[in-house]
Amino acid sequence: MKTKTTKKIETQISDLAFAPTDRKFWTVRVDLGEPKVLGKHLPPGLMVMHNHGPGGIHVKTGWPDLDVILPAGDTQIARVRDQIGLAVFDKAATLEFEYSVLQK
Repeated sequence: MKTKTTKKIETQISDLAFAPTDRKFWTVRVDLGEPKVLGKHLPPGLMVMHNHGPGGIHVKTGWPDLDVILPAGDTQIARVRDQIGLAVFDKAATLEFEYSVLQK
């Protein structure tokens, strides 16, 4: 029996396009100016973050001395609690993130 060969198709997503996300992921744009608050009184959890750029993002995690500096194009995981805040340095940026509550 003869089988068909298939061609492998490569897909590319431009820097400005985003792949569809499910309900666990959120995307937020952080503009210059006042810091943005993502949430208040949050239980301790983990946050997986990806900065789509073009600017860098300063993430206040709610833990003393554990703030995250997230350059454009970088992905990081951080422990967060209470109030999560975002600020940008010189350019607006787009942050995609997932927040998961730590189980006791």
